Amino acid sequence: MLRVSKKERVFFEHFVDMLGKAYECSSILENLMSRHDDMNDKIAKIAEINDTCVTEMHKLLKILNDSFITPIDREDIYRIAKKIRSIISHILEAAYGAAIYNIGKERPQALQLMGYINKIVYHQQELMKNFIKMRMDKETLAELEEINSLTKTAEEIYRNEMSNLFAHEKNAVAIIKWNRMFILLEKILEKSADLTDIVEGVIIKDA
Repeated sequence: MLRVSKKERVFFEHFVDMLGKAYECSSILENLMSRHDDMNDKIAKIAEINDTCVTEMHKLLKILNDSFITPIDREDIYRIAKKIRSIISHILEAAYGAAIYNIGKERPQALQLMGYINKIVYHQQELMKNFIKMRMDKETLAELEEINSLTKTAEEIYRNEMSNLFAHEKNAVAIIKWNRMFILLEKILEKSADLTDIVEGVIIKDA
């Protein structure tokens, strides 16, 4: 088990805080896709959180640069922070996409996919709360298994819906807009999966 000083905890606290913001953004996006009201306000809120995260990322990099000793490799701290930041930026991009393409409720599987993404981000925040222990204990393993299970189901939904879209949809405009929307959602899923792999790898390496 890694011993982390009070000063070094700032990195782990940053990760948890950033993932909390990511979960807030994903929840807003899920609500936006299900209700379709106040879209501009919801997008503005995600954009505001995104801007805050950019500022927080810069602060973290300064702390990292000023730190002589770090609890985990500097490169790993940067990779984790950058990946969380990427998740939030892709959520914002998907929110813009939902508005631009005037996404409705004609494909409920899109909302189902977003629901799984939201759950994944929630459990990644829970995983990050255990990250400071730097060991593959019961709680950490349970979160990893849950995230991997949710990710597998989400990927199946994505593949099935993309296949159904091109096999059965006759409206060319609908094909274009839903193809783009599903790709935007899959990008969030991809970045989330990358984050899980990085965190798991760091735990195994430094345990």
